[in-house]
Amino acid sequence: MIVAVDFDNTIMNPMDKPEGKSMGNPMPGAKEALKDMRKHGHKIIIHTVRGGNPQHVRDWLKYYGIPFDDVTNIKPNDVAFFIDDHGLRFNGDWNITLKTMYELHGKYLEDKQFRSMFEGKQAFKG
Repeated sequence: MIVAVDFDNTIMNPMDKPEGKSMGNPMPGAKEALKDMRKHGHKIIIHTVRGGNPQHVRDWLKYYGIPFDDVTNIKPNDVAFFIDDHGLRFNGDWNITLKTMYELHGKYLEDKQFRSMFEGKQAFKG
């Protein structure tokens, strides 16, 4: 099975940057989860929108010993699952998708801790 995993806020925690570093530490449990995927024989594609050359993401993953097969900034094809901090599951019913989106938007507006996960991002603004 092929699994695509988002990098920022899913594998790497940009809110937990060591002093002098441009990228944060791994999200809690990320390394273990990706190692479990690898142990079960899954192909792991890291998806990122960071710049044109994802080599710095590859270097970061290697530094922390996080397994992966490829890093890309192009949405991969033939993927069984996308794991992403901003994803909404689309089940074929736009009414349910919109209801979920607006419920999350309301939670975003009301909950400071939830909102802090998205600060500086375009998602859920206004």
